[in-house]
Amino acid sequence: NSTDPNLDDALAVRARGNQGYCTDEDEIRKLEDEEQFKDDCRWVRDVLKSKPHWASAFIAVRMKGSTVRDYANSIDVDETAVSHWLERAEKKLRKFYENRQT
Repeated sequence: NSTDPNLDDALAVRARGNQGYCTDEDEIRKLEDEEQFKDDCRWVRDVLKSKPHWASAFIAVRMKGSTVRDYANSIDVDETAVSHWLERAEKKLRKFYENRQT
């Protein structure tokens, strides 16, 4: 439990849902994690905007935990192609992230 009332208020405001304010710390953390995941997905899609199929594969497999096989079957593409997309996506994301830090 936080002893800083301003932090508590900020977390409650940030985690406000359709039904009012969330006061449960686990609920707030879950909502923050969901927002972070959405932000991460937006970043991946933005970096890979010229290759949306790479972004979709990366999000499904690397971020959501689908297997390459299941994802490939779901879009009716060969697993080798999906694996190749993932390698290329990871390389581009890594390079973009490293360049962003300098």
